[in-house]
Amino acid sequence: METQTLGRGMMILACAVGMGLLTVFFAGVEDRQRNPNQLPISQSSQAQHQVELTRNRAGHYLVTGTINRQPAEFLLDTGATDVVIPEVLAGSLNIAAAGLCGL
Repeated sequence: METQTLGRGMMILACAVGMGLLTVFFAGVEDRQRNPNQLPISQSSQAQHQVELTRNRAGHYLVTGTINRQPAEFLLDTGATDVVIPEVLAGSLNIAAAGLCGL
């Protein structure tokens, strides 16, 4: 009887550990699908610098970078005229607002 209880407990523990490992693994896979450019590599040749990016599943270009040596995630919009930083991120990086929209 005691061996069956111990075996059942070990089986439950193994299932819990297995589920935890699968959760960690698939969270990483999902994050890489959302932002496939987490470690961008730049290539330089003479006067040109080039960074090749991959679109995510939604067709957007997300890339990980830094602002004032702090990690940040960028959504690149090739047709944008302005640069926008979320207020929370700007506050944590001590970036003053250059221009505010009057709403």
